[in-house]
Amino acid sequence: MEKREVILVRHGQSTLNKLKVFAGRQDVRLTEEGIAQIKRSAEFLSSRYNHVDFIFSSPLLRAKATAELLNERFNSSVLIDSRLVETDFGRWEGKSPDELAHMKEWESYEMDPFHFHFPDGESPQDVKSRVLDFKREIICDKRWTRIVIVSHYTPITFYILDVLNCSDSIRAAFKLTHGGISVVEYREQYEYIGMLNFLP
Repeated sequence: MEKREVILVRHGQSTLNKLKVFAGRQDVRLTEEGIAQIKRSAEFLSSRYNHVDFIFSSPLLRAKATAELLNERFNSSVLIDSRLVETDFGRWEGKSPDELAHMKEWESYEMDPFHFHFPDGESPQDVKSRVLDFKREIICDKRWTRIVIVSHYTPITFYILDVLNCSDSIRAAFKLTHGGISVVEYREQYEYIGMLNFLP
């Protein structure tokens, strides 16, 4: 069976990422550094792959801008899917760890961040549910041999953890850098990590 590949790209640095605060649903732009990160990623990907069939993106501006920069190299179709959106951090949105460390919920978050429910927001388990629904759907789609998925830390993390059969973990034992590239390879019924958080 022909090898199929899913290329996972975390969006470039955004204006909120630069401030080191929780950046979920606020629709912010890429910084100049974020644009440079994605241009380097696009150059690497186009030197390695001669085509991609589709580019899927979160609906948030920082992800869409990343997808469009990548697509300048591939001239593919950019498809927006709301299941790829970042966690809704609720009242924690835009706040830094230093601002939140005195709150009683902070200890619970640090102990088990992937099962914590953000005040007036959602739990990463909600993100996992929609990302794995998206993953199941695209794997069944036989129209492609190689796709790019542009998303955020939490959705990409759960995609990778599911490949590793670790989707019930309380945290991830790997980093995902802005502009970082991970690749999942599919052969028959098997899936493998071919690259993890490579930053050109």
